Amino acid sequence: MLVVAVCMAAVLATAGVSLAGIGRAQRRFEGQLAAPVRPLRFGSSEASTARGALPAVIAAVEAARRGAPIPSPLTPRLGELKGSEGKYGLSKDCIGRNRSSVVRTKICRLGNRSSRKVVVLMGDSHALMWLPAVVRTARRDGSAVVPLVRLGCTPAKWTSRFGSDACQEWYRWAISEINRLRPRVTLVGGSIGELPGPFTQAGIDGVVTAAHTLRNRPVVVFGDPEGLDQDPVDCLLSPNATMATCTTTWPASSLAAYDEIARRVPAAGAGFLRTRGFVCFKRQCPAVVRRTIVWADASSHLSDAYSSQIAAAFRAGLLSATRTRR
Repeated sequence: MLVVAVCMAAVLATAGVSLAGIGRAQRRFEGQLAAPVRPLRFGSSEASTARGALPAVIAAVEAARRGAPIPSPLTPRLGELKGSEGKYGLSKDCIGRNRSSVVRTKICRLGNRSSRKVVVLMGDSHALMWLPAVVRTARRDGSAVVPLVRLGCTPAKWTSRFGSDACQEWYRWAISEINRLRPRVTLVGGSIGELPGPFTQAGIDGVVTAAHTLRNRPVVVFGDPEGLDQDPVDCLLSPNATMATCTTTWPASSLAAYDEIARRVPAAGAGFLRTRGFVCFKRQCPAVVRRTIVWADASSHLSDAYSSQIAAAFRAGLLSATRTRR
């Protein structure tokens, strides 16, 4: 009994030390920012444009290659990374969920809600994560935003054998709503896997099919970029964390799905919004850019803070994709 008590005391002491270390790291990252976070934009130089990534992303990857320390303080706070639900006035009944048999959702308007100019955002959670950037863009352009989102209903399930009846019915309903709303542009996207295989191919075919189906209307498909293959909070709070340890380097094969969509979408009559350079550079995707945490989780969802911060670059890419479609 004495041995058990001694062992338990040792375990609790070790846990206490670990928690204290995590607490110190969290406090270091959550200090007060000295100045407001500036929006990220493409550089004006031809070199930055040719490299295909935001200068701040290039700098973060170069810092990772040097093994630089994680900057501090960081935004957002570590406990505020998850999800866009409930933000921007978006209530839960505006978002569908694949675990539900209910197909239709409430049609909700964000941005300049009363505007006759409408932007539709269609897809799953990997579409929803761009909502902060889309809303900021719409407000600047005087447009309303209508999200048509069903969580878990990924593009691989829209028209293939992988989809449930409810998911495929939602896809058909979303297409009909887009035709009814007649938006100035529809943004289509969702989660596409990095691992080659039938499910990933079905996801590629899903967004291309959607683009082709909506070809008589202005449509832009946004690329689903590679992300972080680990939980950002766990990584940032781990002992001896650096920019290098909190950066994922993807094999060339993982880029194939994104690249195939970029090739096929224009032939389907849609524009393609290149998003990879917003978050990654040369197959490397850092957890932190400047002092902003890029990813909300290990499922490659953007943090709301970062999505909002890249709104200017998102808008520039959207305008370019729209012109290319024409």
